[in-house]
Amino acid sequence: MKKRKKSLVISLGAVFLLAVAGGAGVAYFVSNQPKTATVQTSPAAPKVQSPTKDKVTTYYGVKDKTALELLQKYTVVKMTGTGESAFVTSIDGVAADKTNYWSFNVNGVPATVGAGSYVTKTTDKITWTLEKI
Repeated sequence: MKKRKKSLVISLGAVFLLAVAGGAGVAYFVSNQPKTATVQTSPAAPKVQSPTKDKVTTYYGVKDKTALELLQKYTVVKMTGTGESAFVTSIDGVAADKTNYWSFNVNGVPATVGAGSYVTKTTDKITWTLEKI
């Protein structure tokens, strides 16, 4: 019985250490599209939801990364311009056209700067929505 308890304690300790050591810098990626795998790791990492029929993309900020950098890291983005002057025209194949455009909100509030200028925080929830003109 003592050997079983000791083994259990050692196993739980090893799992805890792996979780703590392995969780740093690992990202969430969640997609509602069947062709994309779902991977979940550290709860402190960004989480990305690709556009669905509702034409919405959501992810969480990462310290010192711009909203555009994170969008490009986890989705396929088409845009005009670059960096601070970038204008997103398509996210994961869902393109804006003459009747709509991609806009982004930070924590439910419309952004006051471009995605290439907005430096995210881990507490930020970034939401891109295909809006009608």
